[in-house]
Amino acid sequence: MNASEPETNSPETIDSRLEDLETQVLFSCPIVSNVIPKRGIWWHIIFSLIFISLSSLLIYLREWAFLFFLVITAGYSLWRGHDGKEMTLQVDGQGVKINQRRLLYQNIDNYFFGTFGQHKIINFVLTKKYLPKASFLFVNNEDAEQLRKYLQDRVPEAEEAEEGWVDFIARKLKI
Repeated sequence: MNASEPETNSPETIDSRLEDLETQVLFSCPIVSNVIPKRGIWWHIIFSLIFISLSSLLIYLREWAFLFFLVITAGYSLWRGHDGKEMTLQVDGQGVKINQRRLLYQNIDNYFFGTFGQHKIINFVLTKKYLPKASFLFVNNEDAEQLRKYLQDRVPEAEEAEEGWVDFIARKLKI
């Protein structure tokens, strides 16, 4: 063996190879935190007419508390129409990485897929108490089955479920 060549079976080399295998990306797909509902021009016209009519009635009746509640509700219904942040979900030997946030396999209690409209959702149930669940929507629904193949040997899967209104609100408020 030449002195300039590194030793290939040394413990340091083997450890670095194992570390490279653990951090090698096995699967990657785009995900988002929210999707824009399909709203046409007629939705905006009807929404505006209802909002102006109710606002006028509440001003006429001098119901300021209800007017405040109406403005907050209208603002929320328009705000939830914004597109979510696009992120990248990556699976490697250590865990799941979503942009810069890493969820280690030992911190994931289980996962399950759900549906929201026509979109597939991945829900990670975590062992941490301050953030018990993380939910993301797939950009391409086909990615859900591919992700299942990579996670099935590493994390237990719970039953697939529809997203309820409580889960919807929690995902919107990032609870």
